Amino acid sequence: MSHFLRRALFVVAAVFISRPAAAQSDITAKLDSVMNALFALDVTPGMGIVVVRDTQIVYMKGFGYADIEAKRPFTPQT
Repeated sequence: MSHFLRRALFVVAAVFISRPAAAQSDITAKLDSVMNALFALDVTPGMGIVVVRDTQIVYMKGFGYADIEAKRPFTPQT
């Protein structure tokens, strides 16, 4: 993963974690939007993200492909 992508994900996760739980659905939509924009840069074929707050998973999602040739999506279980 590129340094740029790692840094962007860290910033997005930090913003997500610092928000109150009530605002998380809005942040989730924004995180999805940011990730889709990052994938449009074609930096990586796929990745999974998990955000944990107080030992609870508050966001978990896969983006892109785990296997490009087979078009198998990257999921949280990948």
